[in-house]
Amino acid sequence: GEAGQASAAGASFIASPGLRRDVVLAAQAAGIPVLPGAVTPSEIMAAQELGLDTVKFFPANVYGGAAAIKALSAPFGSMRFVPTGGVSVSSAPSPRSTAPGGSRRPVEVPP
Repeated sequence: GEAGQASAAGASFIASPGLRRDVVLAAQAAGIPVLPGAVTPSEIMAAQELGLDTVKFFPANVYGGAAAIKALSAPFGSMRFVPTGGVSVSSAPSPRSTAPGGSRRPVEVPP
């Protein structure tokens, strides 16, 4: 599949707009970090079952942005979210966020 092709082409990570078990398993088998999209509790739980602790929250602006990440962080405290799609450093003030997609700068959140 595409994950195998990406690995063969020298990809250093795989990102996907959604969570596909086959993509995650192929990336894990190849030893490549994978960042699938997950925004619903069911998708986040499926990601956890695959051993993931970080997911892409996409499109963040459609699914509630920082407020949604904050709400999801209560039941999913060990999950980290990378918001993408209509999010900037200034609009992602969540301690459960890493860096907005497309940004290499981590989000700093005061306690």
